[in-house]
Amino acid sequence: MKKFKLLPFIATLVVTLFVGMSTASAAKSPSLAVNMMYANSKTVTGTATKGVDVLVKNSSKKTIAKSKASKTTGKYTVKLKTAMKANQRYYIYAQRSSVSYFYRIMTVQPAKKTSGNNKPSSTTNKNNSGSKTTNVAPSTPTGTWKSGKDKNGNQLVMKFSQSTGFNEYLYNGKKLKKTVVSYAAYSVKPAKNNFWAITYRTRGSKKTQTFYVRFSSNKRFDLVNSKNMIAKFKIAGLAANTYRFDLTK
Repeated sequence: MKKFKLLPFIATLVVTLFVGMSTASAAKSPSLAVNMMYANSKTVTGTATKGVDVLVKNSSKKTIAKSKASKTTGKYTVKLKTAMKANQRYYIYAQRSSVSYFYRIMTVQPAKKTSGNNKPSSTTNKNNSGSKTTNVAPSTPTGTWKSGKDKNGNQLVMKFSQSTGFNEYLYNGKKLKKTVVSYAAYSVKPAKNNFWAITYRTRGSKKTQTFYVRFSSNKRFDLVNSKNMIAKFKIAGLAANTYRFDLTK
């Protein structure tokens, strides 16, 4: 009868269980949505996975305030000791434990302008031709955005999600050719009504990258340069091209 090697079996079992537990923890990262943050405000609001801790950290990643998401609705309000200032950067965390968390990088926007009746005043901005346009941008970029196809059938797909962050893919027809960006934390900074700067950082990287979009409706945007002008961009190894994205779901 062959001898059963107990110790190697136990070691293999422990490793398998450890890997399984780690994978399960990573898969259960909490969700997080943060409402736009404005100068002079002392509160951070939004929604997250029900019952999780919500932490607000400053640009040095020091926790300055915390609260909990509602166990019934997921809504949260975190009160700060001092009012926020325009262009300050904060890290907002939804956290179950030290190994199960999700965060977003948020930049404080200038204080909202109000008219005499205390309601937000209407605003306009100028496009490239100099004509005035009203604000048509959505409140958040959440959803799946697809570009038009080039002459070779290539198409870019951007996905913004409260749970998985920013992801970008290159397709040819229905075939996935390349994952361009994966599970990136992102923040949105509206420079003007329809002109946004979107900054992201991929998981495990300290480097941030920024691209710019201009909305022509709440379901369509063009990639533009930092001066809000249509331009050609080299993305995912493709030839330089202009890109227009439509919200598909």
